[in-house]
Amino acid sequence: MKPTKSRLIIGYGNREKADEGAGCYIAEIIQQKGCKDTEAISVQELTPSLASFIVQAKTVIFISSYFLFENMKPEIIVKHFLPDCKRQKMERNHSEPPYSLLSFIESIYHHKPNAFWILIPAVNSQKGSDFSSSTQKAIQDAITYLANQKSISSLNPMNAIQLLSRKAQGEQIFHSVNLHQANLRATYLEEVDLSEADLSNADLSEATLSGSNLSCANLTNADLNRADLRSVNLTQVNLIGASLVGAKLGRANLNGADLRGADLSNADLSGAILTDAELSGAVLTGANIGDIELQQAATECGISHQWVSWSGS
Repeated sequence: MKPTKSRLIIGYGNREKADEGAGCYIAEIIQQKGCKDTEAISVQELTPSLASFIVQAKTVIFISSYFLFENMKPEIIVKHFLPDCKRQKMERNHSEPPYSLLSFIESIYHHKPNAFWILIPAVNSQKGSDFSSSTQKAIQDAITYLANQKSISSLNPMNAIQLLSRKAQGEQIFHSVNLHQANLRATYLEEVDLSEADLSNADLSEATLSGSNLSCANLTNADLNRADLRSVNLTQVNLIGASLVGAKLGRANLNGADLRGADLSNADLSGAILTDAELSGAVLTGANIGDIELQQAATECGISHQWVSWSGS
Protein backbone atom coordinates (compact mmCIF):
# COMPACT_ATOMS: atom_id res chain seq x y z
CA MET A 1 0.00 0.00 0.00
CA LYS A 2 1.40 3.37 -1.02
CA PRO A 3 1.68 5.93 1.81
CA THR A 4 -0.90 8.71 1.41
CA LYS A 5 -0.53 10.85 4.55
CA SER A 6 2.37 13.15 5.35
CA ARG A 7 2.34 12.45 9.08
CA LEU A 8 0.75 10.09 11.54
CA ILE A 9 1.03 11.03 15.22
CA ILE A 10 0.42 8.29 17.78
CA GLY A 11 0.24 9.42 21.37
CA TYR A 12 0.16 6.65 23.95
CA GLY A 13 0.12 6.25 27.72
CA ASN A 14 -2.21 6.20 30.69
CA ARG A 15 -4.54 9.22 30.62
CA GLU A 16 -5.74 8.46 34.15
CA LYS A 17 -2.29 8.99 35.68
CA ALA A 18 -1.42 12.66 35.18
CA ASP A 19 1.94 13.00 33.39
CA GLU A 20 1.80 9.47 32.00
CA GLY A 21 -0.96 10.64 29.67
CA ALA A 22 1.08 13.46 28.09
CA GLY A 23 1.44 11.67 24.76
CA CYS A 24 -2.29 10.98 24.52
CA TYR A 25 -3.13 14.59 25.35
CA ILE A 26 -0.79 15.96 22.68
CA ALA A 27 -2.27 13.66 20.03
CA GLU A 28 -5.80 14.71 20.99
CA ILE A 29 -4.97 18.42 20.71
CA ILE A 30 -3.25 17.98 17.34
CA GLN A 31 -6.28 16.07 16.04
CA GLN A 32 -8.59 18.85 17.25
CA LYS A 33 -6.51 21.46 15.46
CA GLY A 34 -7.01 19.64 12.16
CA CYS A 35 -3.43 20.10 10.95
CA LYS A 36 -3.01 19.68 7.21
CA ASP A 37 -1.98 16.18 6.02
CA THR A 38 -1.74 15.01 9.64
CA GLU A 39 -3.69 12.34 11.43
CA ALA A 40 -3.36 11.93 15.19
CA ILE A 41 -4.38 8.91 17.26
CA SER A 42 -4.55 8.58 21.05
CA VAL A 43 -4.19 5.06 22.48
CA GLN A 44 -3.30 3.50 25.82
CA GLU A 45 -0.76 1.07 24.37
CA LEU A 46 0.94 0.14 21.11
CA THR A 47 -0.60 -2.93 19.47
CA PRO A 48 -0.44 -4.58 16.01
CA SER A 49 -3.88 -3.13 15.26
CA LEU A 50 -2.14 0.20 14.54
CA ALA A 51 -0.39 -1.33 11.54
CA SER A 52 -3.23 -0.45 9.17
CA PHE A 53 -2.69 3.24 9.95
CA ILE A 54 1.12 3.15 9.94
CA VAL A 55 1.45 1.48 6.52
CA GLN A 56 -0.36 4.47 4.97
CA ALA A 57 1.95 7.05 6.52
CA LYS A 58 5.18 8.55 5.21
CA THR A 59 6.25 9.79 8.63
CA VAL A 60 5.18 8.35 11.98
CA ILE A 61 5.69 10.24 15.24
CA PHE A 62 5.19 8.32 18.48
CA ILE A 63 4.71 10.38 21.63
CA SER A 64 4.89 9.10 25.19
CA SER A 65 6.43 10.10 28.52
CA TYR A 66 9.50 9.17 30.52
CA PHE A 67 10.00 9.66 34.24
CA LEU A 68 12.77 11.90 35.51
CA PHE A 69 15.34 10.47 37.86
CA GLU A 70 17.32 12.48 40.38
CA ASN A 71 19.32 15.35 38.86
CA MET A 72 17.86 14.78 35.39
CA LYS A 73 16.90 17.88 33.43
CA PRO A 74 13.27 18.00 32.23
CA GLU A 75 14.06 17.94 28.53
CA ILE A 76 12.11 16.65 25.57
CA ILE A 77 13.89 13.64 24.09
CA VAL A 78 13.61 12.98 20.36
CA LYS A 79 14.70 9.70 18.81
CA HIS A 80 14.96 9.11 15.07
CA PHE A 81 15.34 5.44 14.38
CA LEU A 82 14.90 2.57 12.00
CA PRO A 83 13.02 -0.58 12.99
CA ASP A 84 15.16 -3.11 14.87
CA CYS A 85 14.97 -6.18 12.64
CA LYS A 86 16.30 -8.32 15.46
CA ARG A 87 13.23 -7.68 17.63
CA GLN A 88 10.08 -8.70 15.78
CA LYS A 89 8.03 -9.93 18.72
CA MET A 90 5.16 -7.56 19.41
CA GLU A 91 4.35 -7.49 23.10
CA ARG A 92 1.20 -5.97 24.52
CA ASN A 93 2.81 -3.53 26.89
CA HIS A 94 2.36 0.22 26.56
CA SER A 95 5.89 0.78 27.85
CA GLU A 96 7.42 -1.28 25.03
CA PRO A 97 9.35 1.05 22.72
CA PRO A 98 7.88 1.69 19.25
CA TYR A 99 10.65 -0.17 17.43
CA SER A 100 8.96 -3.48 18.23
CA LEU A 101 5.82 -2.35 16.42
CA LEU A 102 7.84 -0.92 13.52
CA SER A 103 9.83 -4.14 13.20
CA PHE A 104 6.60 -6.14 13.16
CA ILE A 105 5.23 -3.92 10.38
CA GLU A 106 8.43 -4.15 8.35
CA SER A 107 8.48 -7.95 8.60
CA ILE A 108 4.79 -8.35 7.65
CA TYR A 109 4.12 -5.42 5.30
CA HIS A 110 7.66 -4.58 4.12
CA HIS A 111 6.97 -0.95 4.95
CA LYS A 112 9.48 1.24 6.75
CA PRO A 113 8.20 4.78 7.48
CA ASN A 114 10.38 7.67 8.58
CA ALA A 115 9.88 7.24 12.31
CA PHE A 116 10.40 9.48 15.34
CA TRP A 117 9.77 9.03 19.03
CA ILE A 118 9.10 12.10 21.20
CA LEU A 119 9.45 11.51 24.94
CA ILE A 120 7.90 14.07 27.30
CA PRO A 121 9.45 14.48 30.78
CA ALA A 122 7.14 13.28 33.56
CA VAL A 123 7.13 13.67 37.33
CA ASN A 124 3.61 12.94 38.57
CA SER A 125 2.17 9.42 38.20
CA GLN A 126 -0.74 9.91 40.61
CA LYS A 127 -4.30 9.47 39.41
CA GLY A 128 -5.76 12.65 37.97
CA SER A 129 -5.61 14.91 34.93
CA ASP A 130 -3.36 17.70 36.23
CA PHE A 131 0.07 17.79 34.63
CA SER A 132 3.17 18.85 36.56
CA SER A 133 4.66 22.22 35.55
CA SER A 134 7.65 20.73 33.69
CA THR A 135 5.42 18.29 31.80
CA GLN A 136 2.94 21.04 30.93
CA LYS A 137 5.72 23.19 29.45
CA ALA A 138 7.05 20.27 27.40
CA ILE A 139 3.54 19.50 26.17
CA GLN A 140 3.05 23.08 24.97
CA ASP A 141 6.43 23.09 23.22
CA ALA A 142 5.63 19.82 21.45
CA ILE A 143 2.17 20.99 20.38
CA THR A 144 3.58 24.25 19.02
CA TYR A 145 6.18 22.55 16.88
CA LEU A 146 3.90 19.78 15.65
CA ALA A 147 1.02 22.12 14.86
CA ASN A 148 3.32 24.44 12.90
CA GLN A 149 4.91 21.42 11.18
CA LYS A 150 8.40 22.65 12.02
CA SER A 151 11.42 20.38 11.83
CA ILE A 152 11.13 17.83 14.61
CA SER A 153 14.86 18.11 15.32
CA SER A 154 14.27 21.60 16.70
CA LEU A 155 12.58 19.99 19.70
CA ASN A 156 15.94 18.62 20.77
CA PRO A 157 18.41 21.32 19.68
CA MET A 158 21.65 20.05 21.24
CA ASN A 159 24.67 20.60 19.00
CA ALA A 160 28.32 19.67 19.35
CA ILE A 161 29.22 22.92 21.13
CA GLN A 162 26.46 22.48 23.71
CA LEU A 163 27.49 18.88 24.31
CA LEU A 164 31.13 19.76 24.88
CA SER A 165 30.21 22.75 27.05
CA ARG A 166 28.01 20.64 29.31
CA LYS A 167 30.67 17.95 29.53
CA ALA A 168 33.24 20.58 30.53
CA GLN A 169 30.91 21.51 33.40
CA GLY A 170 31.01 17.93 34.66
CA GLU A 171 27.90 16.51 33.02
CA GLN A 172 28.36 12.91 31.86
CA ILE A 173 24.87 11.68 30.94
CA PHE A 174 23.56 12.53 27.45
CA HIS A 175 21.08 9.71 27.02
CA SER A 176 19.05 9.83 23.76
CA VAL A 177 20.38 13.22 22.60
CA ASN A 178 19.97 14.17 18.96
CA LEU A 179 23.42 14.76 17.42
CA HIS A 180 22.57 13.89 13.84
CA GLN A 181 25.35 15.15 11.52
CA ALA A 182 27.20 16.70 14.48
CA ASN A 183 30.87 17.61 13.99
CA LEU A 184 32.67 15.95 16.90
CA ARG A 185 35.95 15.36 15.12
CA ALA A 186 38.95 14.85 17.45
CA THR A 187 36.88 15.60 20.58
CA TYR A 188 37.41 14.03 24.02
CA LEU A 189 34.29 12.22 25.20
CA GLU A 190 35.68 9.59 27.55
CA GLU A 191 33.31 7.80 29.95
CA VAL A 192 30.15 9.62 28.87
CA ASP A 193 26.69 8.08 28.51
CA LEU A 194 25.47 8.46 24.92
CA SER A 195 23.19 5.45 25.02
CA GLU A 196 20.39 5.57 22.45
CA ALA A 197 21.78 8.82 21.06
CA ASP A 198 21.22 9.73 17.41
CA LEU A 199 24.73 10.10 15.98
CA SER A 200 23.80 9.17 12.44
CA ASN A 201 26.04 10.79 9.82
CA ALA A 202 28.08 12.39 12.63
CA ASP A 203 31.81 13.08 12.27
CA LEU A 204 33.57 11.31 15.16
CA SER A 205 36.83 10.73 13.34
CA GLU A 206 39.83 10.73 15.70
CA ALA A 207 37.48 11.28 18.66
CA THR A 208 38.31 9.70 22.02
CA LEU A 209 35.36 7.79 23.49
CA SER A 210 37.18 5.17 25.55
CA GLY A 211 35.07 3.75 28.37
CA SER A 212 31.86 5.42 27.16
CA ASN A 213 28.38 3.93 26.85
CA LEU A 214 26.95 4.04 23.31
CA SER A 215 24.58 1.11 23.69
CA CYS A 216 21.63 1.18 21.27
CA ALA A 217 22.94 4.39 19.67
CA ASN A 218 22.26 5.17 16.02
CA LEU A 219 25.63 5.55 14.27
CA THR A 220 24.38 4.88 10.76
CA ASN A 221 26.90 6.19 8.19
CA ALA A 222 28.95 7.84 10.95
CA ASP A 223 32.64 8.65 10.42
CA LEU A 224 34.61 6.89 13.16
CA ASN A 225 37.90 6.64 11.34
CA ARG A 226 40.84 6.38 13.78
CA ALA A 227 38.47 6.93 16.74
CA ASP A 228 39.45 5.56 20.15
CA LEU A 229 36.63 3.20 21.11
CA ARG A 230 38.54 0.97 23.51
CA SER A 231 36.34 -0.66 26.17
CA VAL A 232 33.27 1.18 24.83
CA ASN A 233 29.81 -0.32 25.34
CA LEU A 234 28.50 -0.70 21.77
CA THR A 235 25.86 -3.35 22.45
CA GLN A 236 22.92 -3.29 20.03
CA VAL A 237 24.40 -0.24 18.29
CA ASN A 238 23.46 0.56 14.69
CA LEU A 239 26.68 0.94 12.68
CA ILE A 240 25.23 0.22 9.25
CA GLY A 241 27.46 1.82 6.60
CA ALA A 242 29.73 3.40 9.23
CA SER A 243 33.42 3.94 8.54
CA LEU A 244 35.75 2.69 11.27
CA VAL A 245 39.01 2.58 9.32
CA GLY A 246 41.91 2.35 11.75
CA ALA A 247 39.60 2.65 14.77
CA LYS A 248 40.74 1.32 18.14
CA LEU A 249 38.11 -1.16 19.34
CA GLY A 250 40.15 -3.22 21.77
CA ARG A 251 37.92 -4.88 24.40
CA ALA A 252 34.87 -3.06 23.02
CA ASN A 253 31.52 -4.79 23.56
CA LEU A 254 29.76 -5.09 20.20
CA ASN A 255 27.29 -7.75 21.31
CA GLY A 256 24.30 -7.64 18.95
CA ALA A 257 25.71 -4.70 16.99
CA ASP A 258 24.61 -4.17 13.38
CA LEU A 259 27.77 -3.71 11.28
CA ARG A 260 26.31 -4.42 7.87
CA GLY A 261 28.37 -2.66 5.23
CA ALA A 262 30.68 -1.09 7.81
CA ASP A 263 34.34 -0.51 6.90
CA LEU A 264 36.63 -1.88 9.62
CA SER A 265 39.79 -1.89 7.54
CA ASN A 266 42.93 -1.83 9.70
CA ALA A 267 40.82 -1.50 12.85
CA ASP A 268 42.10 -2.97 16.11
CA LEU A 269 39.44 -5.40 17.37
CA SER A 270 41.67 -7.34 19.73
CA GLY A 271 39.66 -8.72 22.62
CA ALA A 272 36.39 -7.27 21.30
CA ILE A 273 33.07 -9.05 21.87
CA LEU A 274 31.11 -9.59 18.65
CA THR A 275 28.62 -12.17 19.87
CA ASP A 276 25.40 -12.07 17.78
CA ALA A 277 26.75 -9.14 15.75
CA GLU A 278 25.60 -8.74 12.14
CA LEU A 279 28.69 -8.52 9.90
CA SER A 280 27.34 -9.20 6.42
CA GLY A 281 29.07 -6.95 3.90
CA ALA A 282 31.51 -5.60 6.50
CA VAL A 283 35.09 -4.96 5.38
CA LEU A 284 37.72 -6.40 7.75
CA THR A 285 40.80 -6.18 5.57
CA GLY A 286 43.92 -5.76 7.67
CA ALA A 287 41.95 -5.70 10.93
CA ASN A 288 43.48 -7.08 14.13
CA ILE A 289 41.00 -9.63 15.40
CA GLY A 290 43.09 -11.41 17.98
CA ASP A 291 41.10 -12.96 20.84
CA ILE A 292 37.73 -11.67 19.63
CA GLU A 293 34.51 -13.41 20.69
CA LEU A 294 32.41 -14.26 17.64
CA GLN A 295 30.21 -17.26 18.47
CA GLN A 296 27.09 -16.81 16.32
CA ALA A 297 28.19 -13.60 14.63
CA ALA A 298 30.26 -15.17 11.85
CA THR A 299 28.00 -18.11 11.06
CA GLU A 300 24.83 -16.02 10.92
CA CYS A 301 26.45 -13.76 8.33
CA GLY A 302 27.69 -16.69 6.27
CA ILE A 303 31.30 -15.90 7.17
CA SER A 304 33.47 -18.77 8.28
CA HIS A 305 35.87 -18.48 11.20
CA GLN A 306 38.68 -19.38 8.81
CA TRP A 307 37.81 -16.43 6.56
CA VAL A 308 37.67 -14.01 9.51
CA SER A 309 41.01 -15.18 10.79
CA TRP A 310 42.52 -14.80 7.36
CA SER A 311 41.16 -11.24 6.91
CA GLY A 312 42.74 -10.14 10.16
CA SER A 313 46.15 -11.54 9.42
